[in-house]
Amino acid sequence: MTRLLPRVALAILAGAVIVFLAVWLGDVRRYNHAVMIGTPAKASRADLQRALSLSRDSLHLRSDATPEIFAAGMLARLGDYKGAVRQAEHVVATQPDYTVGWFFLAQIAAQNDPVLYRRAVARLHELRPLTG
Repeated sequence: MTRLLPRVALAILAGAVIVFLAVWLGDVRRYNHAVMIGTPAKASRADLQRALSLSRDSLHLRSDATPEIFAAGMLARLGDYKGAVRQAEHVVATQPDYTVGWFFLAQIAAQNDPVLYRRAVARLHELRPLTG
């Protein structure tokens, strides 16, 4: 009985690792597919909406905010500027030193909200003082 216990524990641990890896790989595949269909300049509205959906579905095990920022970009390309700003603001609120988030927030706000644009650019310069 005492020899069986470590084997059972190892089998349970191996099963948990397999489940974790399956979910993680699924997330990676969904995000990569979102980028593939949503990045082209001539992507259709349906492609952009599908890319947005896939990027939101790929957030389970990500430690970075890349899918969230990508989703903000898709929202902007779909014409939902308020949604895009909300998404990007959420990212920079939770990760205030994430330069990519501030960059995307500045890009999204550039044409619609000059005050927010200046705030995002100022934060970028705080984080990366040598950038032009």
